[in-house]
Formats: sequence, C-alpha cells, structure tokens
Amino acid sequence: MRPAPHAGDWLRRYKDVPPAEQEKALSNDKHFQQLPADHQQRLRERLRQFNALPPEQKQRLVERMEKWESLSPEQRDHVRHLQDTLRNMPEDRRNNVRKAIHSLMESTPEQRKQTLASEQFKSSFNEDERSVIQGMMEIEDPGEPPPGPPHNH
Repeated sequence: MRPAPHAGDWLRRYKDVPPAEQEKALSNDKHFQQLPADHQQRLRERLRQFNALPPEQKQRLVERMEKWESLSPEQRDHVRHLQDTLRNMPEDRRNNVRKAIHSLMESTPEQRKQTLASEQFKSSFNEDERSVIQGMMEIEDPGEPPPGPPHNH
C-alpha cells in the first residue's frame, strides 16, 4: 500500500487552481475521503484560509510545508518543543521572539550569524528566548549552526 501523499504535494499541485476546482479535487481525493468528517471540515476551512492569502504569503506557506516535510522525525520533535516553549512565554515576549525569528529569516546567513553573536541579541533575549530563536535558525539553515555552545534539546 502506498503511503498517503504529503499535504504540501497536494497544495503545490492545486495552489493555482480556482477554489471551486480545488474543492472538487479535494472531495474526489481518496485519502481525503478516508478522513473523519470533522477532519475533512477542518481541511476545507484551512484551504479557504489559504485561498484568502495574498500570493506571496501562499508561496511562503507552501515553502514552509516543503521545509517541514523535509525534516527528520527528530527535527520535527525539536521544532514542536521550540513551539511549545514559545507558546508558554508571556505574550509580549512571544511577540518579540516571533519578530526576531521573522527578521532573521529575511536576513542572509552571514547577517544571521552576526546578529546571533551580537551583544545586543544576547542582552535583548533571555536564555529560553535565545534557545527558541537559535533553534528555529538551525532548522531554517542546518548547514549554518549559530554561534555559541551546541544545543542539547
């Protein structure tokens, strides 16, 4: 039996198809048909939300899905741990950490390295916050580990 395709595969295939045709394709998908009704409804809602996004956000979302699918199970667990840590932060700190992550993701690998090594970065974020930011950068660019001691999560 063939494994179920990745969500990113389906979305890549149908991202530029009109929403009505997407709905039809989704309804006719044998893997989708095997899901419980509540799960099907959640996926339909997520597809509607996706279709409401501007094109550049759609593209970033597809790229993030591709990135997620390329991660090993250990890396996925690590990301889930980082997300849990982030969720447990006070809202203002969580927002600052998210802004830092997004800013770093827009930077070149060299700029990231400089920012992560800077005193301003070290003084702006506590240990947990730096751990989340650095961990997300490790996942974003595994070939360029951030400066500092290795992380044992």
